[in-house]
Amino acid sequence: PDMILMDVCLPGASGIEICRQIRQTTDYATLPILLVAANSDREIVREGYEAGATDFLTKPLDWNLFAHRAEYLVQAGRAMGELRVNRSSLATAQRIAKIGSFTYDAETQESQWSSELYSILGLDPNRHRAHPDTLMHLIHPDELEHVKAVSEQALRDSKSFSIEHRLVLHDGSIRHVRHYAEATEDLMGTRVVTGVLQDTTD
Repeated sequence: PDMILMDVCLPGASGIEICRQIRQTTDYATLPILLVAANSDREIVREGYEAGATDFLTKPLDWNLFAHRAEYLVQAGRAMGELRVNRSSLATAQRIAKIGSFTYDAETQESQWSSELYSILGLDPNRHRAHPDTLMHLIHPDELEHVKAVSEQALRDSKSFSIEHRLVLHDGSIRHVRHYAEATEDLMGTRVVTGVLQDTTD
């Protein structure tokens, strides 16, 4: 389906609970769900959104409003579905090419890593924080200062860099990587680093 239109009150069941069950299935993770309620009770609306509802309408239905809302939700749902497919394709391509990607916000200190980057670094995403320091601790001691200097210079000057260096994983194995990164500045003046590591050991 392109969208699910469902009443909150169903015979022998709760539309909110069914919404929660639908969200647990991978195929319908991004499917728009429009719940219909007898009133705009805040608690019902809160529970619905927590269960994964995309939007709410109240009875009696305004069919003109419904038509516009449904059209928007279907378009948004398709866009989300395409995004999910694209992300899956990108993850597969990164795994095949042994390329892991990352982003780092210099102001908030927040960083995001792809699953392949965790794999290259031999780290568990549930136990290790995505942060530049986590990566720096794995760089071979003989090359650490050089990598730090190059990356800090790029961050200061909002430039890109490309270097090769070694990693020493927690199990003691050595991994050779090609390290690409680019530092840019957004409209608010915040520096953001985007980059990739490619495992070139083989």
